[in-house]
Amino acid sequence: GDVVDVTLINATAIAGTRSLDGTSGGNAGDGVKITANDASGVSIGTFAVSGSDLSVNGNLGNGLTVDFNAVIGITSFDLSGMVITNNAGDQVSATFTDMPDPLAISFDDATATGPGGGGATGDGIDLTIDNTIATSLDLNRINASSNGGDGLKLTLLNGAVIPSTSIDVGTFNNNGGNGIGINVTSSTAEIDITNSTFDLLGTVASASFN
Repeated sequence: GDVVDVTLINATAIAGTRSLDGTSGGNAGDGVKITANDASGVSIGTFAVSGSDLSVNGNLGNGLTVDFNAVIGITSFDLSGMVITNNAGDQVSATFTDMPDPLAISFDDATATGPGGGGATGDGIDLTIDNTIATSLDLNRINASSNGGDGLKLTLLNGAVIPSTSIDVGTFNNNGGNGIGINVTSSTAEIDITNSTFDLLGTVASASFN
């Protein structure tokens, strides 16, 4: 199962700063899983994630899973510079639904590479923004290759709003799905993809828009 599995429910209130760091690898489930998705109004003072301090590699599930619904007090999610590799599921799965506070989100300089071969099914970075406003979305210089699904999967739902965003100098090669998969439903987005590669086993994987 999951080695670090934290579930917050029933309007739990946590004061102060809560940080994710340490090592959790080689597990049968996810490396680290943080869930607060019952929409009860869980409150967290500050949720600090440092990609450089968190090692969640080589798990049979996801490396890192964060699933927040209507969580109060979260204003940023920063995994810039993270290196998460060789998980059979998603390297990172992050879902933000009905968040009351606008979010600054960054995956700049992130590495999210899978194990390659036929044993992996997940995406490199699976980011869902659902009825939530992002004040910034930084997706530059990402290496998301050799995953079983998409390299970068970005899903915007139900009135999600992101500012004008660029995906620049990215590498999204040898993934089983798209290099970049973008799904937009009833949301507002302007995304430019520049100076990036999308090779998939010698062919080109395109970004998909729904």
